[in-house]
Amino acid sequence: MTEEEYKRIMEPEKFAAAQADAARRYPLLGERVQINYYYDTAALEYQARGITVRIRQTEKGCALQIKRPLDAGAFKRSAEYAYPSGPPAARILLPGGGEPLCRMGSLTTARVKYGVKGELELCFDRSFYLGRADHEVELEFRPERAEEAAEAWAALGFGPEGPSRGKAERFFAALQCCAADQLPHEGALRAFLRPSLSGGEPGRGEDLRRYGLDEIGYAALCTALEEAFQTKLEPMRRLREWTVEDLCAALWEAAPLPL
Repeated sequence: MTEEEYKRIMEPEKFAAAQADAARRYPLLGERVQINYYYDTAALEYQARGITVRIRQTEKGCALQIKRPLDAGAFKRSAEYAYPSGPPAARILLPGGGEPLCRMGSLTTARVKYGVKGELELCFDRSFYLGRADHEVELEFRPERAEEAAEAWAALGFGPEGPSRGKAERFFAALQCCAADQLPHEGALRAFLRPSLSGGEPGRGEDLRRYGLDEIGYAALCTALEEAFQTKLEPMRRLREWTVEDLCAALWEAAPLPL
């Protein structure tokens, strides 16, 4: 399926005013909460190519979705593929195989949707991820409704400038900031430890391979550490001072595993 959409990040006050205006002008189509669980390799290869891999959870269940970017100008255009999925596991395999992808974290969106000119969908999204929140307006449309969508977008007061970054782009940008800020989050740990596995300059001068951790063991370590942080261990703000032995010892204390 080809998806086309205008996107714009807004300040909370302007977002609220725009939504109030939309509520007066257009019929309400519905409200829902959705959670995107993002996946990638340890080296973030999919994000580097602009490809989003996610499991989206709604009240109807879960679906694996893959979005590949197409040409874009004033709006975003992408090819989206959807597959049945179970709950968001720590690691998944894509249809067709390949190396397992790691769960990097999640983004939760509260969406309010209005109908514009019949088949256009105007969405007001409030998203929460990695201790952050943002406000985004989207106008989704089919390729054959592009002219009407452009008119509707202009009528909302938006200019011709290009689209804002998508949710996945914003999530992964925040993830890198989390790693730099040394926050104890599953994805941040992966982003922080990743250079040791990919051959780059390790953040603490450690090489995880010295400790027998391959990509799969590394993903398991990060996931177990996340669970440990949420249960038995206090948040660690000075992660960069920890060695791999410290991390493994903390994991062992919280939930013994045969590492």
